[in-house]
Amino acid sequence: MVVARLRWLLQEVFGGRMKEKEIQRILKEWEPHGAKRIAVENFLGSIDITDHESHMGTKANLMMDANLYHWNWATCMAISVGIKKSYKNIKERNNETKNTQT
Repeated sequence: MVVARLRWLLQEVFGGRMKEKEIQRILKEWEPHGAKRIAVENFLGSIDITDHESHMGTKANLMMDANLYHWNWATCMAISVGIKKSYKNIKERNNETKNTQT
C-alpha cells in the first residue's frame, strides 16, 4: 500500500498525469460544445504520458475508445487537447531536467 502511494506521488510530481485543475479548464471550454464530462475526466485522469511513444499510444487509444463508445466530436476534441497539454508538459519538464544537468 505504501509503495503504491509513493509510486502514485512520484508520477504526479514527475510523470505525465493530467492534473484535475487542467481537466476542469478543458471541460469549461468544451462542455458548451457538447463534450461528455465523465468521458473526458475518466480518459484524461487515467493517461500517463512519459515520452513520445506513450503520447502516440494514447492518441491511438483515444481513436479506439471514441469508436467503441460513440463519443461525439466535442468529447474527442476535449480529450485531444488534454493529450497535447500532457505531452507538452512532459516535454517541458524533460527540457528543464536536461538544462539543469548541464
